Amino acid sequence: MNMTPAEYRRTHRKELAAKAIKYYRDNREEIIARKRRKPQLSWARYTICSHKKSGYQVHFTPLSLEKLALNAITCPICDVRLAWKTSGQNEGAKFNSASLDRKNNDRILTLNKVWIICYRCNGTKLDRSLAEFIAYCERVVNTFKGEL
Repeated sequence: MNMTPAEYRRTHRKELAAKAIKYYRDNREEIIARKRRKPQLSWARYTICSHKKSGYQVHFTPLSLEKLALNAITCPICDVRLAWKTSGQNEGAKFNSASLDRKNNDRILTLNKVWIICYRCNGTKLDRSLAEFIAYCERVVNTFKGEL
């Protein structure tokens, strides 16, 4: 009886985990060097994996997301220069770390429905649409207009 890849992974979870741990232990320096050589690709792989684990349907590849990332030099909202780190590298997420944001907050991700913004802006935007986020920013500015 042939198993689907998902069924195979489910039934051989412990064996596959042990192989992965051994691979990463034996090739740690090479993996770190690869991440340093291509930080946007490393970020893209990590980002896609974490979104899939969170239940999102991702309809693009790491290579297509890397292409988008290579053109994302600064955050389009606040203009801060983006840092390309994945969790576990150095000190983890910084305010200027690149972050994938869903423009319309759908559970299905396509390249034309996402953009790369900084971690701080993504944390501020949360689940707001872009129009809601702009309206929120305008309310904040209006609230403190006399104090600036």
